[in-house]
Amino acid sequence: MPLPRDLPSRERCRPLLPLLASLALVAGCGGAGLPPVALPTGAGAAAEVPTETSPPGIGRAPWELPPELVPSQSLYRLRIAGDEGRGRLRLTLRLAAPDHFQLAAADALGRSLWLLHAEGGGALILDHRAETACRYGGSAAGAEIDLANLELGSFPLDRLPALILGRLPAEPAPGEKAEPAEESGELRDARGRRWTYRRDAAGEVIRWSLREPGAASPRMHFEREVEGARGASWVTLTDHGAEGGPLELTWRRSLLEPLAPGTRLPGPKIPPGYRSEPCP
Repeated sequence: MPLPRDLPSRERCRPLLPLLASLALVAGCGGAGLPPVALPTGAGAAAEVPTETSPPGIGRAPWELPPELVPSQSLYRLRIAGDEGRGRLRLTLRLAAPDHFQLAAADALGRSLWLLHAEGGGALILDHRAETACRYGGSAAGAEIDLANLELGSFPLDRLPALILGRLPAEPAPGEKAEPAEESGELRDARGRRWTYRRDAAGEVIRWSLREPGAASPRMHFEREVEGARGASWVTLTDHGAEGGPLELTWRRSLLEPLAPGTRLPGPKIPPGYRSEPCP
């Protein structure tokens, strides 16, 4: 996915980073890529989904995934804006369980850029442009990746679906009290960071902010904006302290299709010629 033409070529090839910023999976600068990963069997018919078909309800904790979305697969349009330029790409989330999912990115022409496959407490990341592969290890709940350019620190792998689906991507620290039934509230995570959130009457998270310990103002904001009579929504994540200046990610779900109960996502094979490298 090329960045604006008015940027110098070396700037266009620098990582203007999407959700998995620190994976060094650049969403631009060309490259033929590979065809999109094949969809698992047992999927239902795809349909446009402007709103949730089954609202989760205010009683569910804001960090929990709606059960009607597990298992499912969904397509998102993502816009990226920062000091280095602007860009667009498509994200596909195939979700079998919070710790068993695939997240794939493609450019506007459908060329695969990268794939993350998470299962059994680890993850395989294929960078189709650089033709590299790396693996994360760890326990199912403990595997973490570093989202450096989003300044979320060491981020639990099983919270990525919550981030993309618009839920609160954090849970209370052990012993921390939280009120999951409230429309608004706050919690502290295991790193002492404060998350403040607000939900609507259906339980949808419409706003959250992240404040580092001792910070005078929030570092990051998330906001959901509903548009039109059909209730289609964009969500925007803004990192006010990203390296190189503020970074804004805006995404919208355009397609959703259910997967058969018990669906397992086959692990991708590493294509011949790909180099194994340490994960960043």
